[in-house]
Amino acid sequence: MSSTLEKESVRETKKSSSKNRKKLKMIEDSAIRKFCMYIYKKFNLKDVQESTFYRHVHDTFIFLVSFIALFSMNLTHMTVLFIIVSIDAFAIVVRHGCPLTALERKYIKRSSCDDRDEILGALGISYNCNHEYEKQVELLINVWMLVAAKCMCIIVMKMFNIKLFNYNNIYSND
Repeated sequence: MSSTLEKESVRETKKSSSKNRKKLKMIEDSAIRKFCMYIYKKFNLKDVQESTFYRHVHDTFIFLVSFIALFSMNLTHMTVLFIIVSIDAFAIVVRHGCPLTALERKYIKRSSCDDRDEILGALGISYNCNHEYEKQVELLINVWMLVAAKCMCIIVMKMFNIKLFNYNNIYSND
């Protein structure tokens, strides 16, 4: 009887391993996997260190959000930015921390938040608490409010037909 049970368990194990191999084959043959491998080889991403990669992604994200918030007068662009900042805030609230900060800490053992705290501390600006979550939420609330305020100012300017002097063509007037 025990030999029969052993044979059945061996058959079930073989079935499950063949199913796993089929699933892995399906994943490897997917268009997304092929595209990712193409990009990986084309741009030689083997040389990119994971530790610096997440720092660069974080810094680029912050720069682009800031640049669009400062120089765009297009309500569509501002609305997209507003949605992106809202999604980022939602991710921070759900995770109780920034996902990119977590990746930085995992690979670098240090994050851009640590650098910001050191710079602000050297300037004499400090928080009453050491909770990183609260600092991140506060920062995103401030960014969210600035983007919302700029959207409202643009709407009011359009309502009253107020035009900005755009000597250097910095602002788009779409």
